[in-house]
Amino acid sequence: MDDFIIQGSEPILKVDSLGIGITAFSDIEQLSLSDKEYLVVGDRHGTPNYSNQYDTKWNMYVNHEGVAINTSRNVSSNYRDPNASLYINRNIQCDGMINAHGIQFSNISISGVIGSNTIVDLIQNINILSQSQPFRTGIATYFNNIYDLQYQVQNIYTPNYLTLGGLVDTSYNQHPLNINSTPNNDFNNIHLAMRNDTYNDTTRELSKFSIGIIGGSNKSPAVISTTRGMPLEFHVNKSSAEMNSLYNRNAIPTYLNDAQQPAMTIDENGNVCIGRNKAANVMYYKNVLENGVSTNILLTKQTAFDVKGASKFDDIIIYDNYANAYKHIDDVYIRADGVGIIRPSQITEGIFYGSNYIFNNISLNNRLTTKYITATDMLNATNINADNILINNSATFNGNISFQNTNELSMNSLNIENDLLIGGLRVSPINIKDTALGYTTISSSENGSNYFFTYVHSNIANLDANQNISFPNKMSVGPNTSDGIAGF
Repeated sequence: MDDFIIQGSEPILKVDSLGIGITAFSDIEQLSLSDKEYLVVGDRHGTPNYSNQYDTKWNMYVNHEGVAINTSRNVSSNYRDPNASLYINRNIQCDGMINAHGIQFSNISISGVIGSNTIVDLIQNINILSQSQPFRTGIATYFNNIYDLQYQVQNIYTPNYLTLGGLVDTSYNQHPLNINSTPNNDFNNIHLAMRNDTYNDTTRELSKFSIGIIGGSNKSPAVISTTRGMPLEFHVNKSSAEMNSLYNRNAIPTYLNDAQQPAMTIDENGNVCIGRNKAANVMYYKNVLENGVSTNILLTKQTAFDVKGASKFDDIIIYDNYANAYKHIDDVYIRADGVGIIRPSQITEGIFYGSNYIFNNISLNNRLTTKYITATDMLNATNINADNILINNSATFNGNISFQNTNELSMNSLNIENDLLIGGLRVSPINIKDTALGYTTISSSENGSNYFFTYVHSNIANLDANQNISFPNKMSVGPNTSDGIAGF
């Protein structure tokens, strides 16, 4: 609105450009109507605010070229016939008479005076034309949009195979839909695009799902792309009712249990998810080796590959932070806790630096070399070589025992249940507490014993090499043990 002019007593309102019925979804500051754009009325496009309003659909748009109904400013400028003063994007319903100097159906034009014969010719030509058209009209259906407004959808089908682009491909086309064109290395020309007529919040770009081959080389990759913020979901083995239950007429699906989750998702951050719709953030500790020093650091990351449920892998190659190289998992991973076991064949020779190891049972087939052994119950080994063996309770030796190079054998008590052999001959001890035999010298060869075994301290008597006995003190015969003697 530019001027408000008063001439005489009646005001005159001058408006150069005007917007009417602009909802909260549009921004009047972003309309930017030029001098050749006069009127926009009622936006039909429930999109969030965005900087470019040229793609907004309006009930009516008026500029210097004419009037456009139910379309956007961009479509009106780019696709309207220059000779057309009125452009309508949908059907026309008229309760009155339409007066025109001419009419055109597809490539059939009628102009001048229209009589009954002209109408008959028109109907015949239309029937002929309809039979030659590749597209046929199907059954009309009615839908309710999210605002509960009912609208009609006219289905169009073709019984023929369809080729888009590439005239020569029509002769050999065996595909119901064949697209043969070159996007000229420009993503905006990609072969197939599906849009939901809304803008994203970041790049102010129409939300779009695209499929095609952008490059013109035989090695150009096939591309599946979504605009920023749009994930890609794969739902397998779900009915239409199950899919509708995810939305409940909302724009964003809601997953209430694992059965509703998509089979696979590539979320908005490019992470691959199996059995869930979005990758989770995880916190974990990681050993990082720098300059020979291992440091355990806390990390928080979003998983690039997130699986909900059981997984099966034939081969796993992982990065070994200690060796700074990729290795097979069998060469890196040993379960620290839990139900796993380490097989003896997995342990190689080396040094155990720990302070305490507990084993339920140990069997040695060859040799045990150690500095110190403490056995509280039983030590079972074929061969033991140790500097010091301490047995707190008892020891049982089933075989022959040979003490080699032994200077001293010390023990508090030696209990021999059967025979004590010296030089292969049995030794029979004397019980000196026995009043009948304890003070009597007995020599007997009974049961193979030919020795009289007694102990005399060297302070009392000495036996030299010639079997002579010498007494360093006096010797008495006959007196009591308490009687002293003056001489021999």
